[in-house]
Amino acid sequence: MSRPPRTAHPLVLTAMALAIGIAVVTPVVAGGAGNQRPAAARVVDADAAMAEQTTVNDAALAMESRARESEGTTTLPERVLPAIEVVDARDAPEARRNQMPPVTEDGRITLGKRTTVVEMDEQPIIINNNLRQTFARLPGLFISEQQIPSIFNVNYRGLGDPHESEFIGMFENGIPLASDPIGYPMIYYVPPTQRVQRVEFIRGGAGLLHGPQLGPVINFVSRRADPSNLGRSITSEQSAGSDGMLSTFNEFGWGDGEYGAYAQFDHRQADGERANSDFGVFSGRISLAWQPSTATRLGLDLYAYDSDSGEAGRFNLAQFEADPKRTTTPFDRIFVDNHFGAITLDHNWGDWGTTHARVWGHYQDRYSRRQERPINPRFTNLDRREFMTYGVDVRQVVPWSWQGDHVATVGYTLHHTSAPRTRFTNPNIASSDELTPVFRLETDVLYNALFAENAFRFGRVGIAPALRYEHVAYDMNEELRLGGRPARDFERNVDALLMGLGLTYDFTPDLQAYANLSEHYRPPTFDDLLNPVVANFRAGETGITSSRNYEVGFRGAPFIGARFDVALFHIDVSNRVEQFTIAADTVRQNAGDARHRGIEFDIGYDPLARFHNGQALEFFASASLLDAEITQSRRPGVAVGNTPFFAPDYVARAGILYRWQDRMRLALTSTMVGEQFAQDSNRPIAAAGTGILPAFEVVDLAGEYQVTPQWAVFGGINNLTDKRYFSRVRADGIEPMADRTIFGGVRFTM
Repeated sequence: MSRPPRTAHPLVLTAMALAIGIAVVTPVVAGGAGNQRPAAARVVDADAAMAEQTTVNDAALAMESRARESEGTTTLPERVLPAIEVVDARDAPEARRNQMPPVTEDGRITLGKRTTVVEMDEQPIIINNNLRQTFARLPGLFISEQQIPSIFNVNYRGLGDPHESEFIGMFENGIPLASDPIGYPMIYYVPPTQRVQRVEFIRGGAGLLHGPQLGPVINFVSRRADPSNLGRSITSEQSAGSDGMLSTFNEFGWGDGEYGAYAQFDHRQADGERANSDFGVFSGRISLAWQPSTATRLGLDLYAYDSDSGEAGRFNLAQFEADPKRTTTPFDRIFVDNHFGAITLDHNWGDWGTTHARVWGHYQDRYSRRQERPINPRFTNLDRREFMTYGVDVRQVVPWSWQGDHVATVGYTLHHTSAPRTRFTNPNIASSDELTPVFRLETDVLYNALFAENAFRFGRVGIAPALRYEHVAYDMNEELRLGGRPARDFERNVDALLMGLGLTYDFTPDLQAYANLSEHYRPPTFDDLLNPVVANFRAGETGITSSRNYEVGFRGAPFIGARFDVALFHIDVSNRVEQFTIAADTVRQNAGDARHRGIEFDIGYDPLARFHNGQALEFFASASLLDAEITQSRRPGVAVGNTPFFAPDYVARAGILYRWQDRMRLALTSTMVGEQFAQDSNRPIAAAGTGILPAFEVVDLAGEYQVTPQWAVFGGINNLTDKRYFSRVRADGIEPMADRTIFGGVRFTM
């Protein structure tokens, strides 16, 4: 299973990238800033919240408090509005369930944007990064599933191919997880779910917060060093499951009030239910923090991840129905090394607001061995893509008053990625020896963004206009090219100006109307501009894809234990990028427009919430009902009126969560996805024998029980009804999903 050595050790490259980032940001943030959440608890008592004038988020909290006083309200409700951070600690589990981030958080304004926050400690342990369960309470996300943990495929509202989540912005603690957020925005890593505290799901204006993407943003907020957690804690989880699955997850925390440390290590492995579907994953995290006062926090976070996964291959529909456990590619594998680090500094300037800044470095090595074709392959392709990134993000939040209480945020983001790519071939499809070179490509992309946004609060009314300017510079150089067209060099600059507007109106403290209008865009990727894999590729013929998003909705908590959020949305996508052939040349061009519209809702009810007896029984349901249509097409074979690929009529989720104090958690969840097409032509894919992904429903069950203060047991059944289905179709066929699997384990805490 070996692979050739890297060009440099990832820890060295990460350290170099961090050093470059520090050199860039130091002149800008001398005096202190940081992007991370302060150590103060997210759920606090109402009286403590009113006095919390010295924490990093005080600007937003003070603004909310003054707004309430102007309306004659001096206490905070048990169930707060989505724009408010502070809730009553006496009902913490009920109050924080699915609450929204505050008006500002880490330098981001979320007023008027549609945001869902899921606290992961409210549901049982999730093993092996099962995104179907992780996203069980996030509405509308479609997961195109694979059985290996090296690739993650998600889309939203039918916006783009879910392959490797290239149309979704994914972050961990605000750091982008994509290989290259601009040139190659693919996801090969997400943090282990046991490490994640909560998941933030932001749509409608997400691009104004985090940069270019047509889809939403998913931010995994994972545990980190917390000096306020006094003493030390150790947790170790050991579990096993079907298909030889073994997992260990271990973490350590320490704090003395001023300094804090956190360390985590996990390993997962399994044989898989198909030949060559085995995998092994190692990941770790080290976090250090210095908090000399409640106004300042300095943090250092290091992350490491390594995966080795077999790819058992795809096949056609008839083969799937006859034997979904067959293997067509017995030697294909993908290896991913992912290492990144961040230095963060938070500082509260009192009446002058807060400054948030981060610098980060990221190294990723993606290496694959894939046979040239499924039947009688002549050779195997050995592809390596390395990504070396450094980045800077600085944001200033300033509260101000004039006929109301307002808050402004301004900021600057920069990141640079250097990404060499090579391909070799070998006639021995089981070998990783790089024999015959095919191409060598050097790519660089520099990204800059300036942005400003202001949240105006006039009593019940909230208005948040936003403006973001972006500049992207590409530099691509084919150093080696054998066969087909000659080697090429390519440079290009892309500029974009994005605007947005968020609106809210508070009918009562528990009922809010909201709306947003936002612009989004997606600059060309490296493969759009100069694809080295295609022999007769025309370079540089792809422009940006843009969209406008309109959304209006209501959300609130009409009575104790109940919540709802319902919205109508309309999205116009212009200049969608497609690949097709013109006069024997392969081109990627802006080939048409599409319209995506529908209704989305998320509701929940806990009949036990009113009793305050330490128990919760939440019934929840969400759905995204989609009507998508191609409105203009310049691609042969794709007609106006067709349905865009991977745009199911519905994505729905429902379930029951039961919690008894900190002793027991049970979850029964169901995911339902409607029928969808695998390509824009709405015609069959030859290698798959079908062009349709049938509708399916999958049910999962999980639970955990705290036997003693130190020991707990947990377990679960994935695909409880043993549904045979597939949610992923590519040009080379269907990829089946796993049958029913089980897992169980123990946790020790001290």
